[in-house]
Amino acid sequence: MKPYIQSFWVFESPIGMPPMEANLAARNGCPKLIVPCENSITSIANGQVQQSYEHGVYFVGNRDNVTLLQTSGRKTRFIGIEFCPHGAFPIFGVPMVEQPIVC
Repeated sequence: MKPYIQSFWVFESPIGMPPMEANLAARNGCPKLIVPCENSITSIANGQVQQSYEHGVYFVGNRDNVTLLQTSGRKTRFIGIEFCPHGAFPIFGVPMVEQPIVC
């Protein structure tokens, strides 16, 4: 896995993620690939809500804020691949820095 992937994990629950403030995705400088297999994931950051629907594939770049994660109360399963801070670029070709907007 090294030098590109830092961790690979699977979340499974017959009742979804428990509704609590502890379901936080901390900012750690590592981009992630998330694959919701059963149930959708709702993420809330800075007042913005985003849905990640089951059977989709979602790339999450470097974040500069903590994100609250929620699901509905049904069977939930998703896969997460967390890349090393610069590990996604060789695979996806997407730089992990903000690009200036040129007018």
